[in-house]
Amino acid sequence: MGSSYASAPVVSNSLTATQWKLFDSMRSIQDDRATAAEGVLGRVRDALCSDQHVADLGPVLRLEQSKAIDLLTPAPTEGSGTGGTTTTGGSGSGGTTVTPPLKKAGKTIVDTGSRDNLTLDEAEDEIGRLRKQVKDKQTARVNVSWVVEE
Repeated sequence: MGSSYASAPVVSNSLTATQWKLFDSMRSIQDDRATAAEGVLGRVRDALCSDQHVADLGPVLRLEQSKAIDLLTPAPTEGSGTGGTTTTGGSGSGGTTVTPPLKKAGKTIVDTGSRDNLTLDEAEDEIGRLRKQVKDKQTARVNVSWVVEE
């Protein structure tokens, strides 16, 4: 109970700082970004429904807000200097999320994912899986957040 009171201001600040209009706007996406938008909304919904000890709400909202901005940003058109159009695909909640290639700033994103509530051993296993998956000329970027509990 004490930790609930202690985390209340942090949760409240996260809720206040979130740009909810971004998520509202994503509900109207009906093109090739729709599946990715549904994934973002699903992960936000899951985080809001989860206990703060299970999924730290603040980092989830910030990450998904960033993804929402990317999805809502108009795709570059041919001749705009960045080449191609943006294509996003499936995503979901729980486990690893995979999307088809996405062209962004001269790079093609071939895989994205999210894993929540991992132990240190599970996180190391996931890093190992990523190391094996990444091919020559590919790079992997990882975002990390954590909770230490007693």
